Amino acid sequence: MNTFPATLRDVNKASKLPTCEFVDLSAAMAKQWIENGLNWRRANKFTVENYTAEITGKHWKLTCEPIKFDIHGRMRDGSHRCHALIEADKICPGVSIQVLVVRGVPEDALLFLDQGRRRRFSELLEGQGEKGSKEAAAACQRFWNWNKGYACGTKMSTRERPNFEHLSEIFQEHEDLIRKWSPKSKISPIWSGGLFVYLMIRFEMVGGADRADEFYHMLKLGTHPNGLGLESDHPVHILRERINKRKETKNKMLEYEKTILTIKAWNLVQKGIPACTQNFCCRQDEDPEVLLEETQSDLLTATLH
Repeated sequence: MNTFPATLRDVNKASKLPTCEFVDLSAAMAKQWIENGLNWRRANKFTVENYTAEITGKHWKLTCEPIKFDIHGRMRDGSHRCHALIEADKICPGVSIQVLVVRGVPEDALLFLDQGRRRRFSELLEGQGEKGSKEAAAACQRFWNWNKGYACGTKMSTRERPNFEHLSEIFQEHEDLIRKWSPKSKISPIWSGGLFVYLMIRFEMVGGADRADEFYHMLKLGTHPNGLGLESDHPVHILRERINKRKETKNKMLEYEKTILTIKAWNLVQKGIPACTQNFCCRQDEDPEVLLEETQSDLLTATLH
């Protein structure tokens, strides 16, 4: 008994199964495909800009995700790539990209385009056997965000989104530290996720492994490395108390506030200064990166002397 849908049987009988080929796509060809195509969604400006940047920066990869044409020869999927190539040609005249093209896609099959869930970078890391893959991927995203000037707690523009290549480069650059801190983020009572991993990596980059390990111990257990309890005016003690109190009242501390206070706690601990109202508060105009650089400068000065 034949279980194929009638539409597919008909196509098969007429020898009109979809065909595929690799094509060197030029801007002129892309323009023609758009003009003759049937696009059921408007081109997203930011997606086109991102693709354009990848093409002009020579980062475009052949993923074998096809540009699809229906049985009438109209392009039905791939307009963003075509628009991006046209824009890239204005910057780099004569540029072209290789694409896989599928022609003769049945109409009913086109109804199911873009129905799948996007792959996550954490899934790529998990497939490579990385422990704490979700936290590691989130930390890589943090590095990319902050390198682009998006402060923690600030809504990132959809104009720029890192692809897997960008995130992979960040992972390779900080591979050892990411592997060290990602598994530890799951056992921290007040921290979890990529923000914790990112901050601990930055602390270790600034102050070294011993200082970062001691700070982690205090964050996790609320005691000094020698086992003695933290003083009431100790920055980490106050930070833990604030976060836990906010949890109890179901008024969770905002990510930006938590980031600023954690960096300030780190700074004060490195300087050996107790926390007080004046030096342990969060202002909306404070830049986390500036605070981190302040500690780095102080520690470098102390080392030189």
